Amino acid sequence: LPEGLYFEDEIYPSLAVTYSLQDFWADDFNLRFNFSETVVRPDLREVSDSSYRDPLTDIVVNGNPDAVPTDISNLDIKAEWVFGNGDNFSATLFHKDLENPIEYFQVEGSEDSIRAVILNSSSGETKGIEFEWMKNLEFLGSTASQFYVSGNITLSDSEIDLGDINVSATNRNRPLSGASDEVINIQLGFDSDDGKHTATLAYNVFGERIYTAGTGEEPDSYEQPFDALDFSYAYYPTEAIVLKAKIRNLLDESITIQKGNVDVYEEEVGRSFSISAKYNF
Repeated sequence: LPEGLYFEDEIYPSLAVTYSLQDFWADDFNLRFNFSETVVRPDLREVSDSSYRDPLTDIVVNGNPDAVPTDISNLDIKAEWVFGNGDNFSATLFHKDLENPIEYFQVEGSEDSIRAVILNSSSGETKGIEFEWMKNLEFLGSTASQFYVSGNITLSDSEIDLGDINVSATNRNRPLSGASDEVINIQLGFDSDDGKHTATLAYNVFGERIYTAGTGEEPDSYEQPFDALDFSYAYYPTEAIVLKAKIRNLLDESITIQKGNVDVYEEEVGRSFSISAKYNF
């Protein structure tokens, strides 16, 4: 095959088993067991024998024609409680094994640029627990019944094994790139009784995560937590007309990447506002 290309002929099995029970702390209870094998393939830039500039950090990334896909084995056990009024709660234990995870490693660059290279580490794993819920606020009164709170919280731990990869990594024992120890999503929603108005106030935050792994004496670069608060509203005056308005980044947060105690990149995202109208013929 030409350089940078690879051929795959693989089978990715999956298995799902569900055990259901009624009136176990809720109207319906489900215990789900899931196993699957999946793959994450490098994109065209990552297997190209050339360089490209990361649009977020301005880092020059060297493609690697020898990069191979990451094979992933997924196992999760989910307990799910569903109530008659539509409320629900679930807790999921998960574990993922990764073979040949694709990682970005910083390499020596020029005085006015930072460079990185794409390499496959030997293996990695991530494990944790996730909680999900949806709760109507009808217990606060008839008006509050139009509101609900939903969300999910993920707590996880990850680790990577570099194996005999030919790179002088600063930390050979560290979390996977892009993996946060915690991710939180919470949404306050509104659905009017007449079905003409809907609104959501959504909050999202992730824990710091490695953006680029350091080499030599260079520390790893970490993307710092970003507290995102967004608002959206929709009005349905008729069955054919939809009016929408959205406001993004109400807290006016910035994207920051930190190396050691130094901010090496910061982007003022700013707030954004949009309105739209749609007519269905």
